[in-house]
Amino acid sequence: MNIGLRTFNMRIAPALVQAVLPKRKSQTQKWDYGHCLIIAGSKKLLGAAVIAAKAALRGGAGLVTLATPKSLQGLIYAQILEALTLPLEETEDGTVDFPALLTVMRYIQERGVTAIVIGPGLTRDPHTARFIHGLCREAKIPMILDADAINVQPPLIDGVFRCLTPHRREFARLVGISEQESIEQGPALAARFVQSHPGVALVLKGHQTKIFFGGKSWINPTGNPGMAKGGAGDVLAGFIGALTAQKSAQKRSVNELVEAIAAGVYLHGLSGDLACRSLTEYAMNAEDIIAFLPEAMKKTLR
Repeated sequence: MNIGLRTFNMRIAPALVQAVLPKRKSQTQKWDYGHCLIIAGSKKLLGAAVIAAKAALRGGAGLVTLATPKSLQGLIYAQILEALTLPLEETEDGTVDFPALLTVMRYIQERGVTAIVIGPGLTRDPHTARFIHGLCREAKIPMILDADAINVQPPLIDGVFRCLTPHRREFARLVGISEQESIEQGPALAARFVQSHPGVALVLKGHQTKIFFGGKSWINPTGNPGMAKGGAGDVLAGFIGALTAQKSAQKRSVNELVEAIAAGVYLHGLSGDLACRSLTEYAMNAEDIIAFLPEAMKKTLR
């Protein structure tokens, strides 16, 4: 299935979600559905890591591992039961240190990781930035780059699938423009950005989130202003990471990875709409978006 147009008159529809969500077989086991590795969190920003992991656990991946600085492991165990954990070398400030690169690369190879989510809560510490740059160069599996993994200007290797998920301020930093220019020219610049970076998809978050890949683009009709809160982007990163891990485990094409990401964006927004309907735009938060993901999936798959 290959849905998408060069202009924004193609909206993501429930039919796309129904077509691309991985089918579950009766004779199966967890390794059939991928292993999503989430590299996130720091001493001051553990919540982003936990939220991303909880969202990934709702996305259907067979395994989810949350990799954080070593000193945070005990706090993770108290909040998540289903995820595996990977303790990483850390700086004195409780951020991921560069030597963690070897730890992560070994884990990817030994544990069959099929997709990576990196960025939520990592900070722009220079040692962490060096780690992110090294991983982007070394890891050849699909990767979702969010938050600080975008802010540190990661290297993008031609032909290696990467999905960047910036909001307008992060996108402005990425391409070197003002935030106002990002508002006014964001879609045009995003389309130009992905065409100049083969293998890169870009999810430009905001009102009617837009997805770009090569010469194709999608517009998302779901979502509401109540989602403009801390943590909502971490939910999206974790959720689409899990969907990507499943498609990657099935050796699907890059186009199919992008379509799965588009489906994840749609479901994330729909979940936010269901949370808004129940709780109002004012009271809903990121964990409510996670809580309504199952209902969003049931509603779309009917």
